[in-house]
Amino acid sequence: MPAPSPGVTAIDDGIRAVAGPSVAVLHASVPVRGEDLHTVAEFTISQGERVWFTLTWGESFKPDPRPIDAEQALKDTGKFWTRWSSQLKYKGEYAGAVERSLITLKAMTFSSHRRPRRLRHHLAAGIHREHTQLGLPLLLAP
Repeated sequence: MPAPSPGVTAIDDGIRAVAGPSVAVLHASVPVRGEDLHTVAEFTISQGERVWFTLTWGESFKPDPRPIDAEQALKDTGKFWTRWSSQLKYKGEYAGAVERSLITLKAMTFSSHRRPRRLRHHLAAGIHREHTQLGLPLLLAP
């Protein structure tokens, strides 16, 4: 196994990576490890089970950002996007495609600078086995 990268250390439930004045902390409900300068996780989940990963950013010269509750972040994110997308007035043949496009554009232009400080720099990822094709949807916490 290769030596760990400078600035990347293992923590109880993930990794902590420092680059100059920034720190990123990855917490996960499954074990993660360093492999060839990448962070990897191998796991199996059954229908109805959930696996979560959260990534927080902070300034490396301050205490690490507090971990976020992945389940609560997922609920809050779902509420945010449901409320935001309910504003769509178009009901035509392509309403689903239009809504997905608008959500994508909104997510790509998301700025945490207008959010309260406690909600900045948080990213929650949820993996759901209910889908026929396992995916990793990344959800910006509102």
